[in-house]
Amino acid sequence: MAEKTFDDIRTQFEQFLSLVSKVLVHEKEINLLQNKLRRHFNSTLSSYLCSADFQVTLNDLYDKFNRNDNSTKYFKLLSSFDEQLKKHSIKLIRSSQQVPPSSSLRTTNSRKTITSACEKTVIISSNTIALSLSSSTTNEYSIITSKQTTEQTFDSCNNIFTVLDESQLPNKNTESKITTNTVNSNNEYEIKQEKKIRKLERRLNSLSKMIRQLEEKDMSLDEMENCDLYKVESSLKKRACDMYMRLAQLKKQSTSTERILDQPVTLTETDIDYPLINKALEDMINRTKYLPSFQDVLDIVKKTNNQYKLNFSIDAEKDLATKSFKLIGKKVKDRRMADFNDIMYSRLPENFEYIFANKDLFLFLTNYFSF
Repeated sequence: MAEKTFDDIRTQFEQFLSLVSKVLVHEKEINLLQNKLRRHFNSTLSSYLCSADFQVTLNDLYDKFNRNDNSTKYFKLLSSFDEQLKKHSIKLIRSSQQVPPSSSLRTTNSRKTITSACEKTVIISSNTIALSLSSSTTNEYSIITSKQTTEQTFDSCNNIFTVLDESQLPNKNTESKITTNTVNSNNEYEIKQEKKIRKLERRLNSLSKMIRQLEEKDMSLDEMENCDLYKVESSLKKRACDMYMRLAQLKKQSTSTERILDQPVTLTETDIDYPLINKALEDMINRTKYLPSFQDVLDIVKKTNNQYKLNFSIDAEKDLATKSFKLIGKKVKDRRMADFNDIMYSRLPENFEYIFANKDLFLFLTNYFSF
């Protein structure tokens, strides 16, 4: 029964890893993260994996990843889950349960004290018996003293046995040392990560300044033909992009640059009267990140109709797919144009406002571009 339960948990864990790869498909080093979680899962105690706490944690994580919410900090959840697995590792439990070599010396010394105490009891009892036999007048007194001495020796032996039992218990100092070592290692890791983050931020700042200077540099036609400045600018932009991705991973943040193009497409009930179809179309667009074809929209409408039994006819499905396809195309186009305008306005120089101050120049430009 235990093996069957463990096999079920293993299959559930593999399903969770496959869901993580689907949600974080655009993230780099996702395979390394999966292998790390799988390695720590294999080195975790089976008693903890079969416990109710682990199953609740795994189900909670599966639900959060299944929602695919952009505001969820997935890397933070995975790191806390990894720490939970490492806390219940087999190696850590074995190292905490090992008895230090000083304890063996302590047990041998305690055994020697027990044997010496027992020898003393024999000697004392024999002396008291000899005294009782030699003097008949003090017979009752010797019996009383012998009883007292035997009781005292038994009490001392009991105390020694209790000390021995306490010495065989796991030492609290070793457990505290293990916890302090883990805390210190975590603090050192966080300090190293902060240093890497500051170093990357300085490099990214200097790279962005160099790229801006190259973009604003004036060049003649001859210089453009005989110069590789655009290649240098392209390589610098590629380096800056890789550095930004690495910085987002260290900060455990999203790699999105918060552009308008990365915002999800939303369909309201005023656009389409069926919220189930709205939800299915939104999931498809935001998952694929590109404009779907008419056949894709029609397949989604048919699938939703069959799944929830909306009782649409074939003509109604085609009309709804046509309306949805036009609406999605308009929304994607508006989002792309807004992103383009945002990028172009960000490249304008700081002293661009003087054009609007000069009325003649402004009228000339408006008349020129109106044609």
